[in-house]
Amino acid sequence: PLTNPEATETISPTIATERPVTNPRNTANPEPSSIAAIAAKTTTPEPKDMSTLFLQSSTLEQLLPPQLLAQCEPLTCAEETSLFLTGVRPQWMYFVCHGEVVLERHGLNGEVVNLQRCQMGFVGEASLTSAVYHCNARTTLPSEIVRIPIRALRQAFKLDYGFAERWIHMLSSEVRRLRLQNERLSL
Repeated sequence: PLTNPEATETISPTIATERPVTNPRNTANPEPSSIAAIAAKTTTPEPKDMSTLFLQSSTLEQLLPPQLLAQCEPLTCAEETSLFLTGVRPQWMYFVCHGEVVLERHGLNGEVVNLQRCQMGFVGEASLTSAVYHCNARTTLPSEIVRIPIRALRQAFKLDYGFAERWIHMLSSEVRRLRLQNERLSL
């Protein structure tokens, strides 16, 4: 459905919140021309729980309403690309299709605390109702990511009840998955 090649960008290890520049080091790999192209390249692990099953059976094209999907921008990010920084006003939520993104905070003594490591799924969703990002996000591997405009996402929740229900289901599945993971870690 998305065929706007102008929305697809390859970005260098910089902050990916403004119009990024093309990374000359990534010339060996052709840039995907759509979200569908990125999704087609995505490989997923064997399903281990309901959250993984949900992500495998529901692509962004199935989750997001068409008018919101048309505003999403697929990105090819180099390793060590900053997606957002603590204290910056949120403009985008991100969906990791392939690669890896970590969410981090810096402690009072400069130590880095890893809050989340994501190889597939959403990052930045906690900032949907926040005035600023509360952590940093960066890629740790070359990554295929789709960025979703937060303002349009909020509007879609208000206008499309079916989408809001799908979103709630996806978040509920993620909460159950994380609880199960914490339970396993405590054994």
